[in-house]
Amino acid sequence: MAIRFMRINSTGRIEHFMKEKACGRCGKCCMADMSTFADDEDIARWRSEGRGDILASLDSGEKVWAGDRIVLSGGGRLSSCSFLKRENGLACCSIYDTRPKVCREFQAGTSRLCSLWTD
Repeated sequence: MAIRFMRINSTGRIEHFMKEKACGRCGKCCMADMSTFADDEDIARWRSEGRGDILASLDSGEKVWAGDRIVLSGGGRLSSCSFLKRENGLACCSIYDTRPKVCREFQAGTSRLCSLWTD
């Protein structure tokens, strides 16, 4: 998400510019378990890459949206994406290079899930 800024340039004129928000690696976006939203292209890519670990996690139980969170149909609650890891206090994705499209396209600050969200 780009944010509009203003600055005064060297001639004293106001100029407008846009700046992307930088991810703070808080991991809040991963609390939604975005892997639930993996599409057919993601699944095909993981099959061709031999990523049985990812495919198995998708089959570990039927995930359903419960209005404000994703739950397992058997009753368990998911606390985060199973591939979310922490290193030195920062969130990181253990499948970053092949993460789902929804994760690749997510932009910091564009969702209420994100700590950078502003109204």
